[in-house]
Amino acid sequence: MVQRGPRVTDASLMDDTVAVGQNPSASARLFQGGLVVGDLVVISAAVATGHLIKFGFSAPLVVESTGTVTVSYLALSIALSLTWWLLLAGFHTYR
Repeated sequence: MVQRGPRVTDASLMDDTVAVGQNPSASARLFQGGLVVGDLVVISAAVATGHLIKFGFSAPLVVESTGTVTVSYLALSIALSLTWWLLLAGFHTYR
Protein backbone atom coordinates (compact mmCIF):
# COMPACT_ATOMS: atom_id res chain seq x y z
CA MET A 1 0.00 0.00 0.00
CA VAL A 2 1.30 3.46 -0.96
CA GLN A 3 1.33 5.98 1.82
CA ARG A 4 0.49 9.51 0.80
CA GLY A 5 1.59 12.70 2.49
CA PRO A 6 -0.77 15.23 4.01
CA ARG A 7 -2.94 17.18 1.61
CA VAL A 8 -2.10 20.87 1.57
CA THR A 9 -5.27 22.94 1.74
CA ASP A 10 -4.21 25.67 4.13
CA ALA A 11 -5.10 29.08 2.63
CA SER A 12 -2.05 30.67 4.24
CA LEU A 13 0.20 28.51 2.06
CA MET A 14 -1.52 29.79 -1.09
CA ASP A 15 -1.23 33.53 -0.42
CA ASP A 16 0.89 34.08 -3.56
CA THR A 17 -1.96 33.10 -5.85
CA VAL A 18 -4.18 35.77 -7.35
CA ALA A 19 -7.82 35.23 -8.15
CA VAL A 20 -9.14 36.38 -11.49
CA GLY A 21 -9.99 40.07 -11.36
CA GLN A 22 -7.68 40.87 -8.43
CA ASN A 23 -4.46 42.84 -8.68
CA PRO A 24 -1.24 40.94 -7.96
CA SER A 25 1.02 42.06 -5.14
CA ALA A 26 4.07 44.24 -5.77
CA SER A 27 6.41 41.25 -5.51
CA ALA A 28 4.30 39.28 -8.00
CA ARG A 29 4.34 42.21 -10.44
CA LEU A 30 8.11 42.49 -10.06
CA PHE A 31 8.48 38.77 -10.74
CA GLN A 32 6.18 39.02 -13.79
CA GLY A 33 8.23 41.95 -15.11
CA GLY A 34 11.37 39.88 -14.70
CA LEU A 35 9.78 37.06 -16.66
CA VAL A 36 8.81 39.41 -19.48
CA VAL A 37 12.32 40.85 -19.76
CA GLY A 38 13.96 37.46 -19.30
CA ASP A 39 11.82 35.91 -22.03
CA LEU A 40 12.69 38.75 -24.41
CA VAL A 41 16.41 38.27 -23.72
CA VAL A 42 16.28 34.47 -24.13
CA ILE A 43 14.14 34.60 -27.29
CA SER A 44 16.36 37.28 -28.83
CA ALA A 45 19.52 35.33 -27.98
CA ALA A 46 18.09 32.10 -29.42
CA VAL A 47 16.96 33.71 -32.67
CA ALA A 48 20.19 35.73 -33.01
CA THR A 49 22.31 32.61 -32.44
CA GLY A 50 20.33 30.67 -35.04
CA HIS A 51 20.59 33.57 -37.47
CA LEU A 52 24.36 33.87 -37.04
CA ILE A 53 24.92 30.11 -37.31
CA LYS A 54 22.84 29.89 -40.49
CA PHE A 55 23.81 33.12 -42.27
CA GLY A 56 26.80 34.58 -40.49
CA PHE A 57 27.24 38.33 -40.88
CA SER A 58 26.60 38.44 -44.64
CA ALA A 59 23.27 39.23 -46.29
CA PRO A 60 21.92 36.06 -47.95
CA LEU A 61 20.68 36.22 -51.52
CA VAL A 62 17.73 34.42 -53.04
CA VAL A 63 18.05 33.69 -56.74
CA GLU A 64 14.82 33.77 -58.72
CA SER A 65 14.18 33.18 -62.39
CA THR A 66 13.96 36.94 -63.02
CA GLY A 67 17.17 37.81 -61.21
CA THR A 68 18.66 38.16 -57.76
CA VAL A 69 16.69 39.56 -54.84
CA THR A 70 18.25 40.56 -51.54
CA VAL A 71 16.21 39.25 -48.64
CA SER A 72 16.65 40.88 -45.24
CA TYR A 73 16.71 37.89 -42.94
CA LEU A 74 17.79 40.22 -40.15
CA ALA A 75 14.43 42.01 -40.32
CA LEU A 76 12.69 38.64 -40.54
CA SER A 77 14.57 37.40 -37.47
CA ILE A 78 13.62 40.51 -35.51
CA ALA A 79 9.99 40.12 -36.57
CA LEU A 80 10.06 36.45 -35.53
CA SER A 81 11.43 37.35 -32.08
CA LEU A 82 8.90 40.09 -31.49
CA THR A 83 6.01 37.93 -32.70
CA TRP A 84 7.07 35.07 -30.42
CA TRP A 85 7.36 37.42 -27.45
CA LEU A 86 4.05 39.18 -28.15
CA LEU A 87 2.26 35.84 -28.50
CA LEU A 88 3.49 34.85 -25.04
CA ALA A 89 2.00 38.06 -23.66
CA GLY A 90 -1.15 37.70 -25.78
CA PHE A 91 -1.88 34.28 -24.35
CA HIS A 92 -1.46 35.66 -20.81
CA THR A 93 1.50 33.48 -19.88
CA TYR A 94 2.76 36.09 -17.40
CA ARG A 95 -0.11 35.85 -14.89
